[in-house]
Amino acid sequence: MKTQDLPDVVVSVSKNPHGYQLAWDFLRANWHTMIKKFDLGSSTISYLVTGVTNQYSTREMLDEVRSFFGSLTEETGSEMRCILQAYETIEDNIRWMDKNLPLLQAWLDKRNRRVSHEDL
Repeated sequence: MKTQDLPDVVVSVSKNPHGYQLAWDFLRANWHTMIKKFDLGSSTISYLVTGVTNQYSTREMLDEVRSFFGSLTEETGSEMRCILQAYETIEDNIRWMDKNLPLLQAWLDKRNRRVSHEDL
């Protein structure tokens, strides 16, 4: 695989419900290698950070992301704008889920009951 293709592969894996944890684990495990290869602060690193984390929508994942990036030094990326954007996006996703998930679940439950009764 060409080095320049790696970010797209990692971000693509992160979009899969079964792959998001693999992509996150890969990014964390290889962070220091990535920031050397693609340069800290580069658009590629920003793309990786936001691409891997932008679908997270739980407080647990927010805590995990904050814990990892909070453990970095300024020299290894702790102050990058893309990290702050990742936090904001996850917080927005959590708020959306808190507001809409109960409504969506109620709608699905109502629809499921209706379909079940029609099948009888």
